Amino acid sequence: MDAVARKLPFVAAILLVGCSASTAGLAPLEWQKVAGPGPGGSVLGLGTAGGFDERGNFTVRAFKDGDVYRLYYGGADTFGTCAGINSAHWRIGLAESTDGLNWTRVAGTETGGSILDNGAADKFDAYLTYRPFVLKDGTTYRMWYNGSTKPFNCGPNGLPGVLADNRRIGYAESADGVQWTRFYDGPGEGGSVLPLGPAGSIDAQQVGYVWVLKDGAEYKMYYSANDAQNFWRVALAVSTDARTWTKTRSALPDVVPRLPGAGGVRRPEPRGDRLCRIERRQDVGEDSAAGPVGRSAFAGPARTVRLGGAHHAIGLPRRRNLDHVLRRIRCRRSVPHRSGARTGAMRRSQIAWLVFAAAGAARAQTMLDQEERLIEIHSLLVAAGPLNAPGAYRNRELSLGIEVIGIPPIDGTTGGKRQITASDQTPVFPRLRLALGLPAPEDFRASVGLAYIPPIQLRDVSSHLAALEAEMSYAPGPLAVGVRGHVLVARSTSPVTDPATRDTLDNFEFGANAAAGYRLDFAPASVTPYVSIGVTRAVGIFRVTSDGYVLTSRTTNPGLGAGVRLFAKRQFEVVAELAVFPGRLVHPSFRFAWMPDWLSRP
Repeated sequence: MDAVARKLPFVAAILLVGCSASTAGLAPLEWQKVAGPGPGGSVLGLGTAGGFDERGNFTVRAFKDGDVYRLYYGGADTFGTCAGINSAHWRIGLAESTDGLNWTRVAGTETGGSILDNGAADKFDAYLTYRPFVLKDGTTYRMWYNGSTKPFNCGPNGLPGVLADNRRIGYAESADGVQWTRFYDGPGEGGSVLPLGPAGSIDAQQVGYVWVLKDGAEYKMYYSANDAQNFWRVALAVSTDARTWTKTRSALPDVVPRLPGAGGVRRPEPRGDRLCRIERRQDVGEDSAAGPVGRSAFAGPARTVRLGGAHHAIGLPRRRNLDHVLRRIRCRRSVPHRSGARTGAMRRSQIAWLVFAAAGAARAQTMLDQEERLIEIHSLLVAAGPLNAPGAYRNRELSLGIEVIGIPPIDGTTGGKRQITASDQTPVFPRLRLALGLPAPEDFRASVGLAYIPPIQLRDVSSHLAALEAEMSYAPGPLAVGVRGHVLVARSTSPVTDPATRDTLDNFEFGANAAAGYRLDFAPASVTPYVSIGVTRAVGIFRVTSDGYVLTSRTTNPGLGAGVRLFAKRQFEVVAELAVFPGRLVHPSFRFAWMPDWLSRP
């Protein structure tokens, strides 16, 4: 840290040098959407009723073949009971064009006019045959495609949530690009092109989504490799005959997907064939081929760093070596091909990033970051804050109240879409809040409390919540100081990803806080202003109903609070409090309670 601090005066210059070194000579490509003749401006609309592509189509490969453009695509029928394309059979079709904009389907001889049908019931492509990549190699058309025996996302009960997890790569040849001969003579399952890797490898579960280049006398196949945790990576295989393939090292050397705040735990992304961020294996100690990795220029004793939660605006992970903190660079820059010493520009930009982050600069966020941010905000929104001054209740005093939590505007933007948030549903939400004073030594006060929301649906939102709290305070006079702990479990269901579905958020939270307050007596009432500081550990598990997507956020959040309690005629109390979770959430809460003397009567 001392070495880093000595470099702070040079931060601005370092940042400029580092960024200019990584972006010199680059200019953004300017794309313009061209409206096609199909629905919504598409260039290829849905197929006719009974066609193999009447439900949907998508493609990854189009090329010019002489004077004609050829577009090979996957098409979905209406088979099955799951919504959309989730239970459809997929087959491969062809369309041609003379201008690249207006396309005409080429009627194939297979089911529904396709040019490549699903395989037989015992083949690896019996249910899905799609995602074609076609390479014209001399006079031979070569096609590689995805095959699976399972639908995209449909279980045996006709509901989504069971994902296809056995994709394989198929191969076919043609002399004219229309009539195809499929080959089942590869070393993979069912004669597919590539065998799966061994247990623990990056392609132990699935392979697919290929792109093939002919580089001189060698063919290079870039494919998506899926491991047992459902993580996807780009891998490479090479061949001299386009039929027999040899796997090589990763197509992105020494890189591994890295999710924010993941630590040593990898989160499955059943819906995401995306690479949110990359870090070199050297940086995370996962380069099995290279063995143990030596320390970098920032190396030192393996100490923990407590600079803020991984999901906070500052963006520095807790309990992580400082050199790992510096490596969490989110700039869009190229990754060095070699896994050797890091360049000076990268080291300098890392220092600059640390300083700007510590100053509270907004960090670049991936879509996953934004999704986790929403989970964390909604988890903190239901956190059981103190919402009262310390030492508020004497022995056997009972408080029966209701808490009203104010919901600030929440930005639901994640990537290119907007999720439905709590502030879209209502500006406030209530919950029951009960408290009971307990026996305590002289000059001390103790109490326990309960917060509860019954599982009643209001405006498409249903929340079932229970929280317990306990407090011990020292209150010899008007001044009172105390400590409090709480634990909470909750389940909420509401439309989030789509207005027509109800997704689920499960919360488990616990925390503690210290508070101080000073009572001012004004007969027949008293006013007690108070402040508190604490920490909340929040775990939120979000489940998307439509496709079974699960995302978990685990964060430790410091919190500040300030409020005032009005106690009138020894029977009624009103509390107003402002809760602040730095970098995440600021919201007000109010408590209205009746304090009957049922238990305190002689």
